[in-house]
Amino acid sequence: MPLIAFPSNDITRTSLTKLLEAIIATQSTSSKVHIFEEVSLHHLFHGAEKADVQLLEPNNPFESIRLATFPILRQNLISDTTLLTSTTVDILAPILYTLPSDEPVLDLSLEELVSTMYPSWFTECANLLWFMYDLDKENQTGLRDQAVLARIRGEWLDPLVSRVGEWTEEVDSEGGDARVMFVVQRLKDALERASQVIGR
Repeated sequence: MPLIAFPSNDITRTSLTKLLEAIIATQSTSSKVHIFEEVSLHHLFHGAEKADVQLLEPNNPFESIRLATFPILRQNLISDTTLLTSTTVDILAPILYTLPSDEPVLDLSLEELVSTMYPSWFTECANLLWFMYDLDKENQTGLRDQAVLARIRGEWLDPLVSRVGEWTEEVDSEGGDARVMFVVQRLKDALERASQVIGR
């Protein structure tokens, strides 16, 4: 298992995340977006059990790596604007903006939901959607195309917004603990912000 996936202290985890960021930064522009899609963890981290693991895809068993990849991706999009191409959206959108087919996430109870990584995952996905839409004002990626936005809204955003509304009502009616309320509200805020910006 990669060292970054261990529940280590904050300093160690930050250092290992910086290492991953530095490794990605050494790649050519044409290779970077594919690294976020698929990378050989065996070569990046000693002892990785799988030869090839998608950094962002659900079949990456290392949840902490998936979540740590989002700020690295955002930083790369800022520092290397040549990544703002339709290829980036073509590769990332099906990974990020499709609900899991092997797990009925929307059927989870609130208690089940908060015990998974999905609230953090969906929050990061929504934040990235807002970020990319705002960054790519000239629509170099095609993200602003109505057909692309319609697919994201129909297959991912709208179903999540609806279900999160139900989870929020459940929290309010049951007077859930502060942690649960924070997690759900954070997700709701991210989805609403994404909805507002792409609904313009």
